[in-house]
Amino acid sequence: MKGINTYGDGGASTLAVTVNDIHLALCGGKTISGIIITETNKPVSGVSVILSGSESDIVLTGIDGFFSFAVMQVGNYTVTPFKTNDVATNNGVTTTDIALIRKHVINITPFNSPYKIIAADASNNSIASTADIPLVRQVILNNSAKFPGERMWEFVSSDQVFTGPPYNPFPFIKIRTYSNFTSNQINQNFIGVKLGDVNDTWNAGTP
Repeated sequence: MKGINTYGDGGASTLAVTVNDIHLALCGGKTISGIIITETNKPVSGVSVILSGSESDIVLTGIDGFFSFAVMQVGNYTVTPFKTNDVATNNGVTTTDIALIRKHVINITPFNSPYKIIAADASNNSIASTADIPLVRQVILNNSAKFPGERMWEFVSSDQVFTGPPYNPFPFIKIRTYSNFTSNQINQNFIGVKLGDVNDTWNAGTP
């Protein structure tokens, strides 16, 4: 994914990660780390990233979209991101998105990205269809805070390979798994997709 290795501005968060890595090295531990950004390389902050398995932990991404886990035990692990804490549910979701979804559905202007199709699937039925339009409209009108399934975002492993066009991104990889984890795992990145926002106008400055 283009731009996926952009890791912030080298400020306090980078220093904290460096100190943490030194501590882990002295104690024999390892790290699992990565960033979460949108398709257009906007860092996604406030994402809850869960580590489960032989050890468990949860961290929030910062303004640079970075996350990191300190792992002390050899074992099996899963990393799962989720985000349902947007202050403005309709941040980035507008009537323009409805028009674009409609044009895609009737094949006037099909989406040129699998992430746009994922964003259009407000109904959570693994297809972009007219059934998604009224759900997006409810969010725009502030009549609904979330989409079905308590969803506001989807997250796709950056290792996911989509073929097309035309694109059929379902099902896609939402987690990362590690068997017999024994070494540092960096660049364990995800692409964040704001549901309903098919033209990626989500404002990263609004939580």
